[in-house]
Amino acid sequence: MTHYSDEEAYIQEKVYLFGYDDNSDGNTYTLPTGKHIYPFSFVLPESLPSSLTHKHGQVKYYLEATISRGQGITKPNYTCRLQFSVNAILDLNNEFGAQHEGMVSKEKNVCCFCCKSGPVGFDFKIFKSGFVPGEVVKFHADLFNHSTREVSTVVDLVQDMKFHAMGRSKSKSVQIITLEGPKLKPSETKEWKSDFDTTAMLRIPSVPPSRLDGCRIIEVTYYLKVKMDVKDAVTLKEYVPITIGTIPLREDFAELGGGELGDSQVEVTMESDLTTVILLPNYPDLPPPTYEEAITLSYSEPLEDDDLPPEYMSVVKFIPKYATYSPRSAHVQQK
Repeated sequence: MTHYSDEEAYIQEKVYLFGYDDNSDGNTYTLPTGKHIYPFSFVLPESLPSSLTHKHGQVKYYLEATISRGQGITKPNYTCRLQFSVNAILDLNNEFGAQHEGMVSKEKNVCCFCCKSGPVGFDFKIFKSGFVPGEVVKFHADLFNHSTREVSTVVDLVQDMKFHAMGRSKSKSVQIITLEGPKLKPSETKEWKSDFDTTAMLRIPSVPPSRLDGCRIIEVTYYLKVKMDVKDAVTLKEYVPITIGTIPLREDFAELGGGELGDSQVEVTMESDLTTVILLPNYPDLPPPTYEEAITLSYSEPLEDDDLPPEYMSVVKFIPKYATYSPRSAHVQQK
């Protein structure tokens, strides 16, 4: 079996906190015994793709700190690494079609042995095509079953990834969420629509944004799969593409908890991650998100180095965190 691989670097910067590279000034620098704190910072380019981890490919960012033991010393340098999440900006207000409805229909006549039965099918509609993690997908479906068999319906949120390497591509699909719809008895019709109760809510989980802009070797797309199963007969399927972003549509700000901030820039520190959210000047009322661990994605492999002692290696598996919003309607329903 032939394996293909590719890689690309997005950022690689270095700062010396004590001493200089290769002692270029001719002096020798020795770090005194004790605890030392050196502040530092890096400015991340806006073009960076979001963090992502998967069995077949990943986008990961890490800080690496090294203490050089000096020339002529046989002991290895001390190195430690710390991974962190990057959330790229995908503004749904700039995405064509994000405000547009999505609609599909499917119908099929069911045969029972030699006898032709009536048709089964559905009309499925979403009221927009752009969403952010945490948001609830509002939909409406008309289901009909004019056959003599029982029918069941589900809606799946599917993440599709394409990995490119050396002119070859590999696709992988992940079924993130499955929402079961009503069952239809023979000659029965039903209306199915989204709600904020626990049985009919399709909430976008913490996932990376669509496309993975800035990365040329990994693509990410999402769609809803509407599936109707006719017992012991046929299965009807249709697909509705959606876009998942990091900044919601402006008309949804109030629903997601925005509209109460007056400053053009507000810094918010979240939990123990010390993650700073800077609201964009164009959106002074943008609701501040939280950051939740990604679902369905595999762990990033530990950043290891065989030449380092175990205590200086990053041995904790890393899960990226993505900006996630919380609809006010969901809060009201949960009380």
